[in-house]
Amino acid sequence: MVLFFRDIPYEILLNLHTLTNLLFIIALLPWERRLFSRLLPSKEIFRKQIGIYIASLPISIFIANIIMTIDGVLWHSWEERLSRFYIPVAMICCYQYVQATARRYNENKLLILNNKHLVDEKIALEEHRKLLQNNRTKILEFRQSLLSDYDQLLELIKNSDMATAKDWVKQKELDIPSPTVMAYSASPIINTAISIYHSRSHRLGIKFSHKINLPKNLKTDENDLSILISNLLENAIQASIKEPGTPEISFTLQHMEKQCVLAITNPCSSSLDLDKDGLPRSTRQGHGIGMVSLKMFLDKYKGYATYTQSDGLVKLFVYWKDEIPC
Repeated sequence: MVLFFRDIPYEILLNLHTLTNLLFIIALLPWERRLFSRLLPSKEIFRKQIGIYIASLPISIFIANIIMTIDGVLWHSWEERLSRFYIPVAMICCYQYVQATARRYNENKLLILNNKHLVDEKIALEEHRKLLQNNRTKILEFRQSLLSDYDQLLELIKNSDMATAKDWVKQKELDIPSPTVMAYSASPIINTAISIYHSRSHRLGIKFSHKINLPKNLKTDENDLSILISNLLENAIQASIKEPGTPEISFTLQHMEKQCVLAITNPCSSSLDLDKDGLPRSTRQGHGIGMVSLKMFLDKYKGYATYTQSDGLVKLFVYWKDEIPC
């Protein structure tokens, strides 16, 4: 601009230069958004105190340039012009500091999430142990009762009282206890996760209907899937206990060829607050772990999830390909 507008006064040239920069910024905005959005750290960083330092970067650059141009001189000395190189140096240092802070924040967040998963797994293992112990106790009681029942049945047979014996056998068939840990699939971990929340929902007065079809050679890691199921069913139960009457949770887990579908329907009268990915978000401290677990699962297995709400029901649909991730 200095070469083409030599005869224009400095004041007008400075204003023209500023106006030209603004026009270039507006014209190139689509490419700038695509470029600079990749340079920014996670949005959650801006909610912390570090956001103040991030916001100060463009202000400091603006002030530094204003100081150099406020005197109205376009051509400064070489010493003054070289001093402008300190601005990008300071910018790079601050940027590296922000990125390092963002990495530490993400690592701490992942560590907290892993600790939460370990706690959930510990609780699940403890409930699994109790369920197995309960099964063993029921088996021992049933064995002792069975031996006594054999004696009664032999006594009825000896007395040729066949009608009474048949009625007695039918009644005993109804008294056979059902197992606490149900065999929904070939994975004991997945079976335990579903059984725990199945029994918990019944204790809370919540109906639990399910439809499960998983193959024996499931490629999806059973630990990842069981953690996801536990977190999602926990969210569904927490939402259902707030509803009046007798709420019902519908759980579906289907597999067809290399495709897997997980669907959960539960009552929820309060409106959902969805983020840009279409997933619910929580502003309460200590909540939102289920959605973080879901996002990590979707990232790992290249899947997607949708939440819909209508007629007081929330429906979750999760889809992913049953392939071993890289």
